[in-house]
Amino acid sequence: MPEYLTVAEVLAMHEDQIGLYGGALGVRDAGLLEAAVLRPQNG
Repeated sequence: MPEYLTVAEVLAMHEDQIGLYGGALGVRDAGLLEAAVLRPQNG
């Protein structure tokens, strides 16, 4: 059974990348992020 990333894991990776390379924290559309993360699980 495959293991999928959670929204929290994606946000943590984003924060790590911001720490390394710079940029703005946060997301513009949390609902869109959630939909993108859950998409592989739904088909």
